[in-house]
Amino acid sequence: GEVDPSVAEAFEVSERVGWLDVDLDLLLGLPHGDLSFRPFSRYPSSDIDLAFEVDEKTPAASVESCLRSAAGDLLADLALFDVFRGDPVGEGRRSLAFALRFQADDRTLTDAEVAEVRLRCIKAVEDDLGATIRS
Repeated sequence: GEVDPSVAEAFEVSERVGWLDVDLDLLLGLPHGDLSFRPFSRYPSSDIDLAFEVDEKTPAASVESCLRSAAGDLLADLALFDVFRGDPVGEGRRSLAFALRFQADDRTLTDAEVAEVRLRCIKAVEDDLGATIRS
């Protein structure tokens, strides 16, 4: 609410003043979803994009799950950013492009580490889902 102007004036406050009363114990006790806090890493991330040609019936969620499993703990973020059908993608197939962010909590990743996890992700999606990497 807003503090009565006469009260603000009595305390020589010339601007409008508002107040808010929050019961944090009540708020924190309420259900607030299943998202958990993950501390930010102070080390830089490495971002890559991977596009796969998959069968039209292959759910994007299956590709995402496969990528998550293959990337392991180094995966900080994963997002599908493009779905493409048409030439040069084969008939009955589509291209799914994902942005992956790799990051460690305790160090800067080397190029070799990023390359290794990238290849692991590609191999897993190709082997498990019959996908083809697009360049």
